Amino acid sequence: MSIGYVNQTGSVPGEELQRLNIKLGVEGKVGDFTMGLSGYARYRNIDNGAREALRSVFRLRPIASPNDAEGNRQFFVQDYRPERFTNPLYDAENEVQNNRQLNGHINFFLDYKIMEGLTVRSIFSPYTYFDRFGYAADTFTKTNKGENLPKADLTNNNGYSYTWDNTINFNRTFKNDHSLNAMLGTSTYESQWEYSYIAVKDLPFNSKWHNIGSTGEETARESWEGRNRLVSFMGRINYAYKDKYLVTATGRTDGSSKLAKGHKWGFFPSAALAWRVTGEDFLKDNDVLNELKVRVSYGESGNNAVDNYSTILGTVNTQYDFGGNNANGQYLNRIKK
Repeated sequence: MSIGYVNQTGSVPGEELQRLNIKLGVEGKVGDFTMGLSGYARYRNIDNGAREALRSVFRLRPIASPNDAEGNRQFFVQDYRPERFTNPLYDAENEVQNNRQLNGHINFFLDYKIMEGLTVRSIFSPYTYFDRFGYAADTFTKTNKGENLPKADLTNNNGYSYTWDNTINFNRTFKNDHSLNAMLGTSTYESQWEYSYIAVKDLPFNSKWHNIGSTGEETARESWEGRNRLVSFMGRINYAYKDKYLVTATGRTDGSSKLAKGHKWGFFPSAALAWRVTGEDFLKDNDVLNELKVRVSYGESGNNAVDNYSTILGTVNTQYDFGGNNANGQYLNRIKK
């Protein structure tokens, strides 16, 4: 087990990183069972500071001063186009970006020896994450021009995924010349996530994103959810005679929720023949070739590398004229033939 902690500040006021990592690994054997667990968890609290502060520093002329002639801090710091050049000290103090992240991954495996040469293995690997991002700008920031009320936005993104693999393996050698290795297995992968976002302005006081309900106006809002699954069944046979003549045959069936109805499943076979020429007597004692193998193979493969829900009809929000009045509506996109 190991634990690590980091606390680091940035070069601009308001920037800070806190990170906590924990790792754990356990493995043991009980009779014919071998099992193990490894886990990893990370928490991060990141203050990214102001979006504008460092940018303003680079854009300002070298002789610009944060204070006026009387020594009072000024919001606009130069005469030429002052609306473009604000005092970065205000942004560093009054603009906040905070990101909190928590994610964890666990890998659990179990092996069972049924008999000599026959074993079963199961691996389960879940992963989960939580991500919250908050942004807030008080009145005296460039985005609010030193006169508008505070604004804020809040983003939440979380989800999980897991992979579950199960295999049964057979490995035996017969009469010293024949070796056979066979495997049957299944694999399941699933991923699901949720997202929400809201942005507001004209807050009565600088409550950041902690009291969005007190807003004067909501400027944006959206949310969505996604999910996909991949299920596979597979088999493989490896046969070798005197470790010179090799035969491999595999078959795999995959089903993906991403693909269109009627096309979700596919079968992908492959086969290979090989001859280890250096295993023959006429090359066994040669000093020129260490390894020479002739191999011919054939196989088919596929993928589900398409966006979620891209194979089904979708709708998009729009606005239209309804009897002279503005009305909300929707129209179809990704129309399929």
